[in-house]
Amino acid sequence: MHFRFRVLSLVALAAALVCAAAQNAPPVKIEPKEKQSSVELIPGQELTIVLPTTDPRHVWQTVANDLRYLRPTAKLKPLPGGPTAGASVSFVANRRGRTRLSFVYVIPEAEGEVTAADSRDIVVKIN
Repeated sequence: MHFRFRVLSLVALAAALVCAAAQNAPPVKIEPKEKQSSVELIPGQELTIVLPTTDPRHVWQTVANDLRYLRPTAKLKPLPGGPTAGASVSFVANRRGRTRLSFVYVIPEAEGEVTAADSRDIVVKIN
């Protein structure tokens, strides 16, 4: 019985340390220049992505995100400073695993088949 109590105490301590590490982990901010990139997080850590903008007619849209792994905390929005200041979006890592975020830069009012002017794919590994 004493051994069982010790094991449970160690498990509780490990869980508390993981939670504390996530709360103390600094937020991660990336500005992906390449079309494909990757980033590593821990559960509970915040990720902010800044995407480049070049044309006021275009907007970035999220086309792939698995909510089981990354929960949006701020919507995709333009940064202050004009049409070339960029756009940002933020997420929090929910659980361990691997997921992919995909964004396209399009004209939102375009009719018919739309071709993206730019795109970004980001592989997110949550340890």
